Amino acid sequence: MAVRGRGLHSSRWKLFFLGLFAVGAITMATLALQGQTPEAAEGSAQSWPVLTLDEDRPVAVFLGGSSAAGGGSSDEVNRWSSILSEARGWEEANLARNGTGYLIGAQPDECGQPTCPNIRDALAEAVEAGPGIVVISGGEFDQAEDFETVNDAVRTTYQGLRVGLPNASIIAVGPVSTVSEPTAPIVAIDAAVQREAAAIGATYVSLLAPNVLSRAMLSADGAVINDAGHAAIAARIAAALN
Repeated sequence: MAVRGRGLHSSRWKLFFLGLFAVGAITMATLALQGQTPEAAEGSAQSWPVLTLDEDRPVAVFLGGSSAAGGGSSDEVNRWSSILSEARGWEEANLARNGTGYLIGAQPDECGQPTCPNIRDALAEAVEAGPGIVVISGGEFDQAEDFETVNDAVRTTYQGLRVGLPNASIIAVGPVSTVSEPTAPIVAIDAAVQREAAAIGATYVSLLAPNVLSRAMLSADGAVINDAGHAAIAARIAAALN
């Protein structure tokens, strides 16, 4: 099996925690990931590096768009999928692609991979990995598309994943909004994700209620999530799983 991912090393994680404690917002997120409150303390056409799996850690496959792929993070270790995986003791297999959604795919120069299918079309790759955990996050790139078509893509994504991995724990993370008041299409897509997650017995996590991001968690132009934003997303998901 060929997928994109990496083993996580304790020395890099220790360095990462030093960085977290340098930023107040990320410190709060780190405490949340530790289970504490702030108060208390490939398709066949693809070519991927081979992931060396740790048999002692459950494999978690991540599907999604830019935020799940680590867009805006200063290093792969600082993306929210990697923070969450380390906190939960998972072996991360990250199949997310920049610029994609449930319906929208991207061009290779946009996602940085040979092919950039949408989340629905990437399901076969996730099923092939045979993970015990799948985390799907995305939808923000679909907001300009016809909602009924997007809604159908969300539905078939979750139904197809459950058929392919009937015993997997599936975590459905709603779309992220980089503006304080999410747009109506984003809210509608989030509701679709929540509905379809419930239909297959998946765990749903909202990033909109309330909005997980503040202005300080975005790049200077407000377009992408920075390290603080990635840490906040990881903390929101970890809190929901706890």
